[in-house]
Amino acid sequence: MTRDELIKKIEKTSPSNDKEFQEIIAVVVDNGFFTELEVARVMGCSRPTVARWKSGANSPHPLIRPPMFRELIKALQKAT
Repeated sequence: MTRDELIKKIEKTSPSNDKEFQEIIAVVVDNGFFTELEVARVMGCSRPTVARWKSGANSPHPLIRPPMFRELIKALQKAT
């Protein structure tokens, strides 16, 4: 997946869909866009929290996902 494809996927993701949230985090980390620590810094949480999101063990409340996604998109755009 390219950076632009990932950004489009994030923009289309429903904030209330836990599975899609998990998939986004997994793609970001597993495809080498960012490490778990870098995702944590962008989203304002800890690295273990990102690991739990990635594994599907838990996820942030749907109401705070849109601002988190906006920050992730900004970071992805800066990294290009």
